[in-house]
Amino acid sequence: MKQNLTAQAYLNFLRSQLPTLLQILPNDDVQHIYFQQDGCPSHNARIVVQYLNSKYGERWLSTYGPISWLNLLYRAEVCLQENGLQFEHLL
Repeated sequence: MKQNLTAQAYLNFLRSQLPTLLQILPNDDVQHIYFQQDGCPSHNARIVVQYLNSKYGERWLSTYGPISWLNLLYRAEVCLQENGLQFEHLL
């Protein structure tokens, strides 16, 4: 990307490109994904947080998400539980 990531550009990605990228995964896997993002300012914009709340409910991790990404132990536990006791980030 040649410019800074704005909240609107990130929201556009989440709405239009991410669903296409997720199509390669089996539907069962998609239903169990926890969406994770870091503390980038565009990730924490109100329009992005509102979208993620409506799309993923309690299944997303971020600075201001329902699950704080700062809780590393919980992140590891979620990854292990959702991925058959193998640690990897699903997104």
